Amino acid sequence: MLEPFFARLAQHSSVCPADIASLSALGWEKLTIEPHVTIVREGEVPQFCYVLLQGWTVRQKITGEGARQILALQHPGDALNLQHLMLHRADHNVQTLSTSAVVARVSRTALWNLLEQSPQLAFALWRDSLIDASISREWVVNVGRRRGRTRVAHLLCEIAVRQHGSESGSPSKLHLPLTQEQLGDAAGLTPVHTNRVLRVLDQSGAVSRERDHVQIEDWDQMVTIADFDPTYLHMERAPVLS
Repeated sequence: MLEPFFARLAQHSSVCPADIASLSALGWEKLTIEPHVTIVREGEVPQFCYVLLQGWTVRQKITGEGARQILALQHPGDALNLQHLMLHRADHNVQTLSTSAVVARVSRTALWNLLEQSPQLAFALWRDSLIDASISREWVVNVGRRRGRTRVAHLLCEIAVRQHGSESGSPSKLHLPLTQEQLGDAAGLTPVHTNRVLRVLDQSGAVSRERDHVQIEDWDQMVTIADFDPTYLHMERAPVLS
C-alpha cells in the first residue's frame, strides 16, 4: 500500500528494510476520498497522519473574506500532515480537487512511537518535512516577487519535475487536474489573468494544452520563463547516519 510513500522517501533518504517493514506494519487504513472533501480541517486536533497514494490534494487557507490561497500541490507519495506529529492543532486545510484521491492514514501516536525507536526513519521523515518547508519558501517568492507568466510557468516546471522525478522535466504530457481558478489560487492570480497567461505560454511554443493535460514543448524555454532552479526540491540523496 505504501509504495508511493517509500519511493518518495527513497528520493532523498536511505531507509533500511527493517524500518520499512515496521512502518508498513503500523496498521494503516486505506481510504478513498471523494472530490472537494476536506481531509484535514483548520482548527481541528488531528488524530491521524495521512499519506497520499493516488490523486492530488492541496494545502489551502481561506481568508476572513472567503478568498482562497492554495499553499501546496500534493502528489502521490506525499505525506499530507507530518507536522501534526508535533503540532497539535491544524493551521490549514488539506482538500481533494475535482477528482477523488486515495490516502492511507495511521494513528499519529503509533507513528510517533515508531519514530522514537528508529532514528534513521525519524531522520527521513524530518528531512521530508524540511523539503516541504523549502518548497513553501519558493512558493512565497513565486507569489510575492514574480510576474504572472513566470508564476504559472514555475508551477508547471515544478509539477513536471515532481511527476517525473527528473530535474530536466519530461517531454511527456503532464496530468494537471486543476481548473484555471485553482491554478490561479496557487499562483495568486485571477482566473481571467491565469487564462491569459496560459494562452501566452501556448502561443510562445513553450507549452501546448489539451483538457487536463499540459505538454511542455520546450523545456529550456520554460526554465528561462519560469526563473526555475530545482535546487529547492532537494532531490539529492542525503548521507546515511552512522
